[in-house]
Amino acid sequence: MSKTDLKALKIIEAIKIENVTIESIKNTICDDISDWNRCSAKAYNINLENAKKQRKKDLLTPGTISASIGEIQDILDANDILAKYALFMSVFFNKE
Repeated sequence: MSKTDLKALKIIEAIKIENVTIESIKNTICDDISDWNRCSAKAYNINLENAKKQRKKDLLTPGTISASIGEIQDILDANDILAKYALFMSVFFNKE
């Protein structure tokens, strides 16, 4: 592994710790701004690849939700519309 790869992994680990600012990570791990740009880009790419692998794994695992936040919100919106429609229809069909 190169120095950039090692620093990128350190950045990923440091970000996972609560109450740690990006500025403090930048100052402790990287030497200058170009080093930070290079290492943070590498950290992003590593994290993105890990997320892609986890998504593929989740898609193959039964019972795992792999919908995006937008899709979930669309489902909830459709559910609200259908619930209002069902409540509205009960006024017309609920004659005793």
